[in-house]
Amino acid sequence: MKEVQVKNNFLTLRQNKPGDAAQSYTAIQESIRELSPYMPWCHTDYSIEDQKKWLELCVKNWDERNEYIMRNRLLLHGKSHDEVIF
Repeated sequence: MKEVQVKNNFLTLRQNKPGDAAQSYTAIQESIRELSPYMPWCHTDYSIEDQKKWLELCVKNWDERNEYIMRNRLLLHGKSHDEVIF
């Protein structure tokens, strides 16, 4: 996967990677109450394995140029620390 990044002084925007599973899963779990009314995939049974499969699909689609999941599925990382800040 060729990495694509857009940076400024505060954020780095990039496509999803398989290694993001634990961190993004934690962010989802912390916001499950707020997300679940709007995102049917986000429910109490959503697992880390579900997140890993999603990220694998993101990478596959990116590599095959089928879908560029950049609009609303980017991870935003603070420059001074590596925390997902959706």
